[in-house]
Amino acid sequence: MSSPLEVDDLSPAARSLALGASGLPELAALAPALPNAGASTSFVGDVLMALAGAMSQAAAVEASAADTVHANARSYAESDASAGQAIGKAGQAVPNPGGDR
Repeated sequence: MSSPLEVDDLSPAARSLALGASGLPELAALAPALPNAGASTSFVGDVLMALAGAMSQAAAVEASAADTVHANARSYAESDASAGQAIGKAGQAVPNPGGDR
């Protein structure tokens, strides 16, 4: 059985997603020139453009996922702190057993 998820566990995931998203645009500079494939050159160019478009979408999705993980981690921490305060207040309202009745 796996251990319960801790809020801190989400930070590495968000960091990894953000780093991956920021690294993808840099790869575009490393793209090779369009090859001379004879009669297929146009087809090869279309395939490379489609691939570049897909990578661009992947970078956008990865960046969005990083933002979502970060926002959810913050929301979880806030909810957890709020629930802890509510439980603490409820515990103070319970009469002391054996005390004044």
